[in-house]
Amino acid sequence: MNSSSSSVHPISRQQMSRLRYLSLCALFFLSGGAGLAYEVSWTRQLGEILGHTSRSAGVVLAAYFGGLAIGYELGGRYSSRVSPLLGYAAAEVITAIWATAIPRLLDLIGSAEVVRWLDGRGGTSAAMSQAAISFLILLPSTAGLGATLPFMSEGVKPSQSRKGFDRVAFAYGVNTFGAMLGVVISTSTLLVHVGVRSTGMVAAATSLACAVIAAQISHSWKAGESASSILPGSGARGPSGSSQSSTAQVSAGLSASVSRHVTAAISGFTILSLEVLYLRLFSLVFHNSSYSFGVVLAVFLFGLAMAATLASWFTGRFPAIDLVSLAMWSGSVAIAVSVLLFQQITQLAYLQTDGGFGSYIAACAGLAIKTMLVPATILGIILPALWSEAAYSESHRGRDIARLTMVNTLAAACGSLVTSFWLLPTLGLWNAFVTLAVLLSVAALLRTVSRRRWRVASLYLTSSATAVTVLVIASSTESKGAEGGRRLIRRWESSYGWIDALEDSRTGVRELRQNVHYRYGSTGDDLTRERRQAHLPLLLHPKPRKALFLGLGTGITAGAALLHNEVESFAVVELIPEVVEAARLLGEANLAVTDHPRATIAVDDARHFLLSTEQSFDVVVGDLFVPWESQTGYLYSREHFARVSDRLNEGGLFCQWLALYQLGASDFAIIADTFATIFPDCTLWWGHLDRNRPMVALIGIKGELEVDRTNLVNRMLALSRAERVTDDFLDTPEHLQSLLIGRWQVHGQPRLNTVEHPLIEFLTPRSQQNNSLLRRSQLRHHFDSVLAQLSPASPVQFGMLRQSDLSRTNSLAAQRFMLFGDTAPAPPK
Repeated sequence: MNSSSSSVHPISRQQMSRLRYLSLCALFFLSGGAGLAYEVSWTRQLGEILGHTSRSAGVVLAAYFGGLAIGYELGGRYSSRVSPLLGYAAAEVITAIWATAIPRLLDLIGSAEVVRWLDGRGGTSAAMSQAAISFLILLPSTAGLGATLPFMSEGVKPSQSRKGFDRVAFAYGVNTFGAMLGVVISTSTLLVHVGVRSTGMVAAATSLACAVIAAQISHSWKAGESASSILPGSGARGPSGSSQSSTAQVSAGLSASVSRHVTAAISGFTILSLEVLYLRLFSLVFHNSSYSFGVVLAVFLFGLAMAATLASWFTGRFPAIDLVSLAMWSGSVAIAVSVLLFQQITQLAYLQTDGGFGSYIAACAGLAIKTMLVPATILGIILPALWSEAAYSESHRGRDIARLTMVNTLAAACGSLVTSFWLLPTLGLWNAFVTLAVLLSVAALLRTVSRRRWRVASLYLTSSATAVTVLVIASSTESKGAEGGRRLIRRWESSYGWIDALEDSRTGVRELRQNVHYRYGSTGDDLTRERRQAHLPLLLHPKPRKALFLGLGTGITAGAALLHNEVESFAVVELIPEVVEAARLLGEANLAVTDHPRATIAVDDARHFLLSTEQSFDVVVGDLFVPWESQTGYLYSREHFARVSDRLNEGGLFCQWLALYQLGASDFAIIADTFATIFPDCTLWWGHLDRNRPMVALIGIKGELEVDRTNLVNRMLALSRAERVTDDFLDTPEHLQSLLIGRWQVHGQPRLNTVEHPLIEFLTPRSQQNNSLLRRSQLRHHFDSVLAQLSPASPVQFGMLRQSDLSRTNSLAAQRFMLFGDTAPAPPK
């Protein structure tokens, strides 16, 4: 009986160990998913206070990584002193509990007074204050997230042998796979259907579940095993043999330790810098929605996850010190090759597919995999290999992972900031890639030379130099934007992408664009339409003394305010500083608005400006914001419209322009219904009667507004004298009235676009790729079934511009003729 029991016991013990390890990996997988869901949710919530700018995104990311780094250090200190699973459970509980408090804390500091105080500090002081606030608000949760790694590392190691670090690497890879899944689920489902803040709550619930399961595993398995088998830290701390070391050995050990930490820093800096650069690279050819950015990030994380799992296999078969150098060298070559592949495959052409939204996302993923997966995987091997390298030589192995990861993470935060705010604007996109490739190749070369491996060093030097040289040559000859008879006047490398100013060599028409494919407008045929975007709302207000324009672009719309003598002063808010510089090149068309004494230019996020300013306005004009671009949909949210209303004087007017050719029918209804909940007397006007690129304006009034005919006629005459090109729609009150479509009213239980549920941001990319935008046949159907059925504008809204049944019928017939060439709806099929 005893013999039989003795023979079965080792097998049962091995099975228990494997089951324990797999269970902990599953926990770490869920923890990784929660960690990225937190990051996505917190970034958006903090953006409400700091503004959705590249600077605030960098600040929040640095605060997130800074908290993780502190968690790594704290977890490393205590991971060998307490039960690792109970420590892990405590870290998850702290993370979850604090995460539930973060939204309430943000509400407390999100008041206009606090935001004004932060902005009032100005420049670097404001940025540092924002970083400090973000760091402190997130710290308990981010530190808890960071502490889970060293605790879990102790939990998955079977002993203090080096083999334990292989298991840690594999578990880390599983955790990163979870992070990838967290990105996919958050961007595809949670943010829009569950909600932004609720996404953080889902992550908190996941963390609590992980904590409960970890505590239960610790309790049940501790009862069946000795303390030494459960707590790896309770055994011998150092390698077997003498505890004495010679001075030379200690010196060599310190030198190796410094080398590892420097390498960990270079790895972290490079990987996060590379992530920023790849996001910028793909923005040249993608439609830049949260979906496409999520795909790029998911592929990048997939590469890092694959790297960690591969490292757990490689480090058991190859010397870790050689593996680190090899990964750095091959990573530098892979970066150069990936950029060359991207240029060759895309030719910087806008990515388009014919199979709908799913086909488009698959094409985005395919391009990202072809060009980015290999370098991400290679570089991701470095940190796990460093863990394994340290396992051979350090006496306090339980803290190795935490310390190396902390250094790696802090450098990663620096890499993100340095790349966004120095490398890209100073060196440009292509040279930034070259810089990272050179950094890695030099680091690999120095590590190899220090070990006197001259042949390997010469191979590294020759191959890296060749790859980087080819990249430099290819990038220098890459398209500079001259096509179709246009020449590139100047290109600005900004943290938001390329800002280009071009000129038609035949006509002299100038235009501005962003990232090759997004046009702001031009001084040619767009001139009348862009000025109309200012003239229409300014004419509808009887005394527009003070105005605000949300968005500068070419500056033509805002500059048109200078043609209205009634406008004493106006402010223009522009997100991208380089656009302000570019608009100066169109000074003749925009009347040099950027430097005019009546105009004030503010570089800021529009929503943040409205929250922080104490000014009030008679007229606010919202530009044409591309609705599917990541986080731009907030400019169509109920909260944004409410902030505009707060900044309007009594009798003030808000005009929000919409490009129907960028919206589906349901998307348009969501925006219009959302607008009408803040401005109940909402009317709809044409800005551009064109079946291919139709534009309309939602106009809302705070209070009542009377339009005096005599006043309007006199102002139109003054405007026609000031304008070099007369707008036929704005020369008489009757022609102005012909642009009026009708009154938009909310019916039933409408779907609203809110900060918590940003529907527009996530629905319009689908409309774009599914060819359901309001243009051509879709516009015709929408005109007949929706626009032509609207109620006439009421007398309260525009006084003498109220619509009679006859005038409305005539206007609709004229509008239909200009759009489609006929006056009657097509007969049903």
